[in-house]
Amino acid sequence: MTGLSAAESRRLDTWLIEIIASITGVSPIECPNDELEFPGCGGLFVNRRKGCFCGFGSGIHGWHTLDAVIGLGRGPYPEAVKYARAWLRNNPGTGSLAGTDGAADDADDIVLWRSNVYASASREQAQSVLEAYVPALGTRGEAYLRSRSLPPPYPDCVGFLERARTGEGALVGILQDRSRVVGCQLTFIDINGRKSVVAPVRKTFKLERSPGAVFVLRPPPPVDQRDAAVELAIAEGLEDGLSLLQMPRRFAAIALPGIDTLQHITVADYV
Repeated sequence: MTGLSAAESRRLDTWLIEIIASITGVSPIECPNDELEFPGCGGLFVNRRKGCFCGFGSGIHGWHTLDAVIGLGRGPYPEAVKYARAWLRNNPGTGSLAGTDGAADDADDIVLWRSNVYASASREQAQSVLEAYVPALGTRGEAYLRSRSLPPPYPDCVGFLERARTGEGALVGILQDRSRVVGCQLTFIDINGRKSVVAPVRKTFKLERSPGAVFVLRPPPPVDQRDAAVELAIAEGLEDGLSLLQMPRRFAAIALPGIDTLQHITVADYV
């Protein structure tokens, strides 16, 4: 099957908003800066001025409606082309994005918009998780940690979210930066209390930009009770950090959500 002609592609691009609404079954809501969000679609946004789209949850993004059709499950390419031609037959004229020319925008401007969309969606998701999570004790989060030989008690930065994504919960690690809660990291867990095999197995959401955010597992003990040899223990990953707490030693402990965080932390903030 041949692809769309240039004229067909240009006309299809004017129907971006309507086609996304048709495929998802969701009506968009107005946002600042000429943006539309499709609620419940994992942070799916369209910028009307630029004529581009970005799906925070799914990772899809682009300037052409055919890419959105494929990204939203109406692909692969031959089936997406059939869908597009059927839409154009049934919808003469142009859609609500007629007159935009997103591809002509400066590439850096597009990157900045995608970055802002990501940050906004991340803030909303982080706030939602922080309002809904519960202590891990007695949940599938505890079952998962016990399977890793990590029995309770657990520090306050460890919790569980029952409905993290379709069919799965999540172990929740609360991220802090200099005593402020700045986000969370989810480790997805299946119905049997095992780590998910569906990618991604982890996702991090931030309330604000905080490259030095960590899991604070144990605050510094009183000076007269501190370990003589170690003031602060640092692990990479929440689970490895929790294993530090099983040591019969008296030191502060933090865990990094990723090794890149190490270059952004100041040890003095945690001892």
